[in-house]
Amino acid sequence: MQFNIEILSKIVEKNSFEKNQKYEFLLNNKNSKLIIISNIQSSVFVNSKMSDRILDLTNIVNVLSYIDRFIKKKDRNKNDVLVNVSLPVREFLFWNNKEIKDKLQDLLYYFSDIHWQLVFTSDKNNSLNQHPKLPFIEENLEICFWSGGLDSYAGLMDRVKQFPEKKFVLASFEGNNHKKYNQNLLFEKIRLELPNVKERIFIHNTYENHDKNGYPYSRTRGLFFLLSGLSFAFLLGQKEIYMYENGVGALNLKLPGNYGLDQSITATFQSHRRCEEFFKLVSGEDIKIENPYAFETKSNMLSNIKNLQRTNEITITSSCDSSHRQKNKPRECGYCTSCILRRFSLHIAGIKDSKNYVEASLSNPELIHRKEFQAMYGQYKKIESLLSQGGLEALYKNDPDLYRAEEDSGFEQSLFKNKLRLFLNAYIQEWKLFESKFIIDKQDVERIRATA
Repeated sequence: MQFNIEILSKIVEKNSFEKNQKYEFLLNNKNSKLIIISNIQSSVFVNSKMSDRILDLTNIVNVLSYIDRFIKKKDRNKNDVLVNVSLPVREFLFWNNKEIKDKLQDLLYYFSDIHWQLVFTSDKNNSLNQHPKLPFIEENLEICFWSGGLDSYAGLMDRVKQFPEKKFVLASFEGNNHKKYNQNLLFEKIRLELPNVKERIFIHNTYENHDKNGYPYSRTRGLFFLLSGLSFAFLLGQKEIYMYENGVGALNLKLPGNYGLDQSITATFQSHRRCEEFFKLVSGEDIKIENPYAFETKSNMLSNIKNLQRTNEITITSSCDSSHRQKNKPRECGYCTSCILRRFSLHIAGIKDSKNYVEASLSNPELIHRKEFQAMYGQYKKIESLLSQGGLEALYKNDPDLYRAEEDSGFEQSLFKNKLRLFLNAYIQEWKLFESKFIIDKQDVERIRATA
């Protein structure tokens, strides 16, 4: 099955930012429009300009992450899906270089599991706008990904405590006004109390013409997130950008069974190394994505901020994968895998969870019977069983991605395995504590164990 997408025109408002980008395109010969209101913003600016190539890169991966949503879920599982895209760029010759194009198409396949064929045309809008500018920041800087989630908040608080001499800049990328508001509210509260948290740079997207029958969880959004973050680090003269992500997300541990849940690969070692390699081809600079919390449990990260007495802002953070928007109802569902991990970890860390969830109680049998909870609980039982029977060798055999994680982690083999073992043992013990308090029905335990 082929999806042919041709960008017919691109209109950019004439101002100091690459702001309103209106793309008219043909989707399988049907005229359609995609409007992306995309701002690259900061509160302090200097005279240095963003290069055409970097601006091209952020635009390419941004637009493709939204085009990805037009491929409906029912069509995505077919092996012969091919998306042909014709897209305007400033550096026409560079992006049509075979090595660059092939590498980008490989990255798109890695993130989306569908094939892409890209054709780049010349962008006629070069003279219509100035380049976005980025802030001047002093040396001794740490730039980090800022999602407004619990890990990014906990990691930032811990890093500021460890390195009080550093200046911190937050790079964020959000696609709706609610997330934009939360991310900024949290940042402003932190900046008032911690003067070395200096700046928030962000790309805000407002996506119109949304097809409700489309695919809402575009994995290529992770590619946009990582490559845009590397671009910001490059523009600020940094050799690394930090991600604060706990080990469950960073290692992307395999979920048992066939629950139909989409696992993000954005935080994995494998994704980071692939994006670093491609970005070096584009920019000529070797910039690394560092995650100092890749072998920490989420509850351990939260214990750090509890010790720092920085728990007051936790309620502002958002972790939900499927936020609700009905009137008079909470936005956070409370039952997706991200919400479960959040609630579970706050409980283990001994921090009161004041968030208002749709599913209010952790001990509600309806929550325990949901596929999301059973997947996570079954995962813990599977890991515990494999380690007890065959150690890490059995775990690797069950989840071959761990071989690739080990190879791409940058750690020596024995050190990686030792860190992994310590993390898994800690995670198992946390689940045992949770299980003893919230799961009373032993039949539930045995049934989920059998499923795992």
